[in-house]
This record gives sequence, structure tokens and C-alpha cells, in this order.
Amino acid sequence: MSIKRIQQHLDDGERAYGAGSADRARRHFEAVLAIDSEEPTAHNFLGADALARNDAPTAALHFEIASRREPGERSHWINLATAYRILNDSGRERAALEQALAIDQRDLLALIRLAELNQRLGEGARAAERWSAVLALSSQISDPSPEFAAMLRNAKQYVAEQQQKLADAIDAALAEELVEGTARDRRRMQRAADAWLGRRPIYTNHCEGLHYPFLPADEFFDEEHFPWLGELEPRPRRSWPSLAVKSPVTSDSAVLIFWAFEVLPFTRRSMKRRSRSAMSRKTSSTGRS
Repeated sequence: MSIKRIQQHLDDGERAYGAGSADRARRHFEAVLAIDSEEPTAHNFLGADALARNDAPTAALHFEIASRREPGERSHWINLATAYRILNDSGRERAALEQALAIDQRDLLALIRLAELNQRLGEGARAAERWSAVLALSSQISDPSPEFAAMLRNAKQYVAEQQQKLADAIDAALAEELVEGTARDRRRMQRAADAWLGRRPIYTNHCEGLHYPFLPADEFFDEEHFPWLGELEPRPRRSWPSLAVKSPVTSDSAVLIFWAFEVLPFTRRSMKRRSRSAMSRKTSSTGRS
């Protein structure tokens, strides 16, 4: 019997509110609480009614009960955060908004409210992260209202300012730390910072012909990795064998020719030098023992 009475009061209260009679709607919802003191729908309406009457403490009490009774209803947490925001209780406002996000990580309103909270509290990095999420989700909105569009413009400007502050701080720290570093160290750290900050991509090398293995993952290799280039470059240019004259040299055949007439001879000489050096060290070691 009580369930039917509760539902009847809820229906009558919603109809009264829709007809513009807030006082009559309030009486119906209060009648519900007289039957079930924690009925969430009645508490949610009475909380909204208290906010409309600028009674944030009473609103917070109603929303707390509604959230406790229906913890999976995100609107209760959003309403509770609104009451705490009016009461200047940032800690409880944050907790309520995070509860809403725990229910739906893509909740745009909760993200906006958290971004605003972080910005008010001077939490620049967190605010920029939240605003970035808002901008990403809002990219699907084709026709935003003027107010919403203005908010998005402010969000873009705020994110850009925070990114510039971070970039300036990193550049200053790197300049101080690498003042005595080598040119290669400075280049590597600067490229790492640029990639992390989104200022440039990392260009990875791809073998298109001769593969010289075990080189470091670098965009442009330092000459110190190729000690044999000095022996190749000064040598007089030799004429290619008749095979190269009879038919056009394709990219693949050019690589094979280069390998056969340039790299392999150098490799053999290098192996012989290393073999002689190893034998010399072995002989020397045997003599000492």
C-alpha cells in the first residue's frame, strides 16, 4: 500500500511542478518522505527546490541522501557538487564530481565542472588535462550554442598557455643542465623534449637498401658510427664492370654492386686487421705467462 501511495505522490508532484506550482509539488514530495525518509527522487527534487530558493545547505543534505540511496545515478552527484560549489567546499565538490566521472568517464558536464574547479584552485596541469578532454569530446558537436562556443575558446586559450608555460620551464631546465653537455647530448635531450611537448614528431629510419645492423635508433647518424667512411670516400672512382654497362642499373643492382666492390673488400681488410690484432694480443699474453 505504501509503495502505491509513494508513486501517487511522486506522479502528482511531477505534474504540479510541470504546471508551475512549486509549492504544491513540494508538499507532495514531502509527503513521500513522511512515508520513506530516504526516497531518492523526492530528495533530488527537494534539493533542486532548495537551490532555487538559495538554500544551499538544505540542498546539500537532500542531494547527499539521494546520492547515498542511488550511488549509480550521476545526476545526484552533479547536483551535490553544485551545492558544495555554492558552499565553497572545494574538497567535497571535487569528490562528488569524481564520483560522477567514475560512473561515466566521458561525462562532459562533470569534466567541465572539474576543469573549472582545477582552474579556480590554481591547479594548472590538472585543469589543462581536463580542458583538453572537454575539447576532444566537444569536437563532435557541430552546432554549439554561443555560450558553449565561448567556453571552448577560453579552454583552448588556457590549454595553450599552460603548454607554453611547461615548454618554457623545460627549456630553461634543459639549458641549465646541458650547459656542459656534448652537442650530441644537447640535441638528443632537446628532441626528446620537443616530442614530449608535441612540438615535433620523431623520425625513425627505415632501411631502403644496404642494411648496416645494430646502429642506435637515431634520426640522423653521427659520423663516429661509420669509421670506415673515411676509407671509402677518398678512394678514386673505379669504373663499374661490364655488367653495369650492358643494362641500366636498378636500385637493387646498384646496392649489390656497391656491396661487392666497396663494402666486402673493406670488411675483409677489417677482419684481417682484427685477426692480426687478436693474434698479437694472444702471443703477447702467452709470452708474459
